[in-house]
This record gives sequence, C-alpha cells and structure tokens, in this order.
Amino acid sequence: MSVIESVRRILEDYEIGEPWKLSKGAGFVVPILGRPPFPDRNYVLLQEVMDKVSFKDTGGIGGVDVSNGSGSNVFLRKGTMLKGMGTQSRSPVAGVVLEPIEKMIRIPVNCIHASHGISGGASFIAMGITPHSVYQSLGQQSETWANISDYSARARAGASAAMRAGGRSASVALSAISRSSDALVDVEESVGRFREDVDDIMSQIPGDHVNQMGIAV
Repeated sequence: MSVIESVRRILEDYEIGEPWKLSKGAGFVVPILGRPPFPDRNYVLLQEVMDKVSFKDTGGIGGVDVSNGSGSNVFLRKGTMLKGMGTQSRSPVAGVVLEPIEKMIRIPVNCIHASHGISGGASFIAMGITPHSVYQSLGQQSETWANISDYSARARAGASAAMRAGGRSASVALSAISRSSDALVDVEESVGRFREDVDDIMSQIPGDHVNQMGIAV
C-alpha cells in the first residue's frame, strides 16, 4: 500500500468541522471530528476509574505495585505521572492493561523526582502525561532525569520571558519551577498556568463538540 493510500484511508475516519476565526490575529481553528460509528472498547482508561485503582510504593526505585478493583480491564498509559504521597514520584515506562483483579501486581517505572526519598508502602495519585521529551526517554533512568532537567530549564526560561512581558501568574510559576526543578509533577503543574489561554480559546469555539477528536490551528 502506498503512503498516499494509507493517508487517504486514515482521513476517511475523520471529517472537518466549520472553521472558526481567532478573535486576535489572523489564524483559524478547525475542529477535527471522528466519523461514527466508533468501535467498542473492551477496556476503560485509568482516568475513568481513578478511585478504583490504587498504587503503592515497593520501596525500590524501579517498581510500583498497582491493584485494579474496577471490575474492568484498565489501560494505564506509558508516561502517566504518578505523584508520590510522601515518596518519590514515578512514571510507567510502558503502557499496560491491568486485569480486573485486586491482587497487587508490579509495573516497571522510572523516577521523575530525583532528589526525593523513597517511602515503601506510600501511595500515589495519577496525574497527566509526561512531556514528550521525557516520555521518549522512559525506560532509561539517567536519560529520564537528564530530560527532566532540560525540560525544567526550558520551562523556567519561558516563565521568565512571560514575567518580563507582564504575563499573569508568571512570577509564581517561575518561583515554583526554580524551587523544584527536578520534580516533574510540580514543574508541569506550574507550566499548566500558561495553558489557561489555550483553554479559553477552546471554550470559545462554537458548536456542540460531539465526536470532536482534536483541532488544527
């Protein structure tokens, strides 16, 4: 099958919504819609059953125990940030489908907060996904730490530039990133302050957003 044919078949699953002009600038936002019917899933996402899945620290840097009490197969995505409650935050190095059994199973992880100690038996809270640069290095602990450091430096530079430009919350975000440059969860939460403008734009796009899969700008 040619590349063009492959692309054509992929595009058959989507359609383009009505373009919407940004209130500032010359750009347009184009909704990308999926074409129903959609195939049934035989699993749920972790985010759909967060209160039914529990994580415990094994006491070792490379493993976290997880129990799935949801009654369904649960997909845990590679790169999900597991925020440590009194222990070192981690992230799975591969995606895994958790079977609906309450027995703890061990999953391989990387540390995403180098300077924090480990507390065996401590719990975790699942957060968002690691940035792409960190995601790519998961499975290689030293590379993961190095990419977190690089990402934090870029985030710090961005917050500094935003503060000089008078951006809202930039000063608070810059301070938070500087205090915990090796704590990826904290850095991401600070960076999230600058995504408010994107959320504002998304909320202004007209339409009911049914079957929307994404946007093109």
